[in-house]
Amino acid sequence: MRKYPFNIKTAAVLFFLLFFTASAVSAGELPELRIGVTCAPGAFEDDGRGVYSGILYSHIEGLAIYAEFSPVYVTGTLDENMQRLADGEIDMTIVAKRDSEADDGFLRTVRSIMRMPCNLYFSEDIGVHPRIGYCTKFHNEEILKKTLYEHAAYADTDYIPVAFDSLDELIKAWEIGSIEGIAVSGFEYLPEEEARCSLFLENFYLAMPAGKEELKTRIIQAMEKIRSLGPEKMWGATPENRNFGGQPLFLQRDEKEYLKNHPVIRVSVYAGQAPYAYMAGDEVHGIYPDYFKRAGLDLGVEFRMIPAKTYSESMEMVHDGRADMVASVYSDPAWAKENDMWFTFPYMDASYTGIIRRDRGVTKNPRVAAVRGVFFTKQYIEKNFPKEQIVYYGTDRDAIEAVRSGLVDMCYAKILLAQLLLTQPEYAVLYSTGQSVMLQDVAMGVCRRTDPILVRILNKEISHIGTGATQALIDESALAITPEHSWRTFVYYYPIRTLTAVILFSSFIIGVVVYIYRQRQKNYERLQYAAYRHSKSGLYNLRWFEENLPLLIEENREAREDGRLYIMLNNVCHFDRLMAVCSRHEAAVLQKEILASMHAHYPWFYRYATPGTLNQSYVFCVFSDRTQLQRILAEFESDIHVKSTLFPVSMQYNVGIVQVPPTGEISALELIQQVEIAQAEADESGALYCIYDENLMAKRARHQQIESMFRKSLEAGEFEVWYQPKYDLYTNEAAGAEALVRWNSSAMGEVQPAGFVPVLERTSLILELDYYVLEKTMRYLKGRIDAGLPVVPVSVNQSGKHVAETGYLDRMRQLAEKIPLPKGLIELEITETAFVDYETQAAREDAVHIARELRSMGYRLAMDDFCTGYSSIAMLQTLPMDTIKIDRAVLLAAEKDSKGLTILRGVIDFGRRLGMTVLCEGIETREQEQMLRENGCMLGQGFLYAEPMDEEQFSDFLVRKAVN
Repeated sequence: MRKYPFNIKTAAVLFFLLFFTASAVSAGELPELRIGVTCAPGAFEDDGRGVYSGILYSHIEGLAIYAEFSPVYVTGTLDENMQRLADGEIDMTIVAKRDSEADDGFLRTVRSIMRMPCNLYFSEDIGVHPRIGYCTKFHNEEILKKTLYEHAAYADTDYIPVAFDSLDELIKAWEIGSIEGIAVSGFEYLPEEEARCSLFLENFYLAMPAGKEELKTRIIQAMEKIRSLGPEKMWGATPENRNFGGQPLFLQRDEKEYLKNHPVIRVSVYAGQAPYAYMAGDEVHGIYPDYFKRAGLDLGVEFRMIPAKTYSESMEMVHDGRADMVASVYSDPAWAKENDMWFTFPYMDASYTGIIRRDRGVTKNPRVAAVRGVFFTKQYIEKNFPKEQIVYYGTDRDAIEAVRSGLVDMCYAKILLAQLLLTQPEYAVLYSTGQSVMLQDVAMGVCRRTDPILVRILNKEISHIGTGATQALIDESALAITPEHSWRTFVYYYPIRTLTAVILFSSFIIGVVVYIYRQRQKNYERLQYAAYRHSKSGLYNLRWFEENLPLLIEENREAREDGRLYIMLNNVCHFDRLMAVCSRHEAAVLQKEILASMHAHYPWFYRYATPGTLNQSYVFCVFSDRTQLQRILAEFESDIHVKSTLFPVSMQYNVGIVQVPPTGEISALELIQQVEIAQAEADESGALYCIYDENLMAKRARHQQIESMFRKSLEAGEFEVWYQPKYDLYTNEAAGAEALVRWNSSAMGEVQPAGFVPVLERTSLILELDYYVLEKTMRYLKGRIDAGLPVVPVSVNQSGKHVAETGYLDRMRQLAEKIPLPKGLIELEITETAFVDYETQAAREDAVHIARELRSMGYRLAMDDFCTGYSSIAMLQTLPMDTIKIDRAVLLAAEKDSKGLTILRGVIDFGRRLGMTVLCEGIETREQEQMLRENGCMLGQGFLYAEPMDEEQFSDFLVRKAVN
């Protein structure tokens, strides 16, 4: 039997992802659809007990949630299912041809449901002109013939395709030898034969009877919804590429309402598997409880842990209503369905290893202890050992105890559990192989009687926590359990030394006791150092900072009440430049010396720690008065010079700051998260520092929403180009216009440019918007010219990021060639700050070259916001500009005093002497217009003449006002 390389874990991940993101509808309320399927390895398999698996099964189950039907599977060959579909015995089946390739009258989906290989079988002696049979219902002769020559085993052979109307006729012809080979899909594999090669991957579609247009529409809509989730990212959710840092936690209104109505969620947990879950007094401790405690803090609910003595009992608690969910199940679709469970995303994994006695080793036919009701027992032990060699027990400890007492030869346990137990004296006779025999994803199981919205909430929380924080919880919980040591351990491992110690009386015993004590002390110190120190620099790490922050705040209670306690997160700017000239060790030394120097020179620099990266440091600040913060921030505006033992350095920081609340309860984690948000805002906005306040979180959420909605809105055409006319100040005629952008978002409503342009400027998204506005403007002008309608020059804004963009000139040249316009009809407005601090690279010319190339393409160039930047006049001497656009601020200054008027007059005269067009924006009064005319300004723009107008209004305006 041929096996196909389908990933079962992939199918499992797809199954629960599709199942739980849809709206929950009880299976009893859904209409049944009879679906014809063909069993094939890896695609659709039936174990004979009505338990299905495979990639096609997962696809259809997920599709059923979105299309709202309950699937009933009817197995048969492709031919049989197509006949059943024609006879009305089934409602849907899979077919190999899309609508454009088939003439059977069935309706088909546009997108394929899955892909299967087309396999080629042929006999040993195929001859010179072998006849290759194929079924016309599923394959196209032209494609088949082409791929036969490209991929078949004997490339020099002249293949002769032979068409058959049905698969039955094709197989019979193959069996009697009238053809030398056959080409069939993976659904029609031949158990007695081995395929010589796979010709190509063919798409399979869902087919429905004619007249079922409503069903077809419903299925296609469901497939599009699933596709919108981005399945190409989610199917490969292996442990190596899962989200490490965690995603933001955003709950919908119905999810918040569910949590409000369910403040306590009962979680059953098998409490006999330290360090995962174990009893300490009357409470459950371990990795699972710690994880749910963290989740409860995030979600604002209590996950109440209900201990169970066995794994089976923890499952029974969910089934009989004593618990709402179980802490750990295995993310396998068939396992979940068999146990009447829904399961979440995997939130950690567990590796199993073998345990044997030191004095026995592994026998030829070992008796194996297995834990009853556990997925590992079913999936690994029962598949690899005969039934007569397996002895079942209720708990992991019972199984391990059976090995220790010699009742069985070996057992299997999770590696963390094995490592913990085998350090205890009573288990010194046991030995762990240390080799992982199986790695299994661990998820949370939720009873199907529970509202599925809980699963969606838990999935969001699992994504929010991320694998990084999960691993930290695992490490912390493992460290919390101190291994037990006693004299019995020493006696077992060192019998001769123990006997010698007895002979040498108390002196040797005292020496042994001292030795053990010192070893434990060193181990403890090593653990403490590893837990609370950075490995490279030796500085305190973020864990230490978080745990000690409440103590530091309590030590400085008076300063807190006076509002003088702050937490600061310093981030070194351009850290990559420093790393280019020194090693990581040298960078760690620099970091340590810089922080020590600042601690010595600044009394407010109270305590500090590093999160693990060499470019950041957390500082607990105690200021002498409330105004000291502003003085400190002023010092950060200039470089901080440090004389290191390695070499002198100058550091520039961007800083996040949060004040410790003077009153109320304090969460160290929340304060750290707040200062990280403030630092991220300072970094993204280019500011030197940012102080956290209540509006910052909402602002960042708004920015994130704008960034996430941008591309979708751009594709949907939600961005509109408006035009504001420019006027000749002397003739009062329209002399041009400026293209402006407006965003009418379907999700956020009308968004003002001031609300989204600065956000896009922080990222490369502004480049896409610029090209969009420019191309739309050029097409608008081209359309009017082709129609013989009047046009005026239009200026389009260009972000300063284009100057450093790779391929900028090539793309601008392509636009000019694709939409040819008269030279000068498009004017590019570039702010003067775009060319400040611009560094040339080998692959790009300098700014002067860029400007000259743009002009040679037919674009005019205008310097926008003139006199608001750094070196306007100096740049005009080198950059070939056509227009200078005086900023409104200069106009307002000229109205206030004579100095401002002198500057305005000088700028206008300077531009005219250089042969440039001079335009002033923001004109709103006749007095401003008169002042500009008197001083020689040529063009004006502002609300005095016209407000921005949409394309239709501007077209009417051009007919009425423009001079052709």
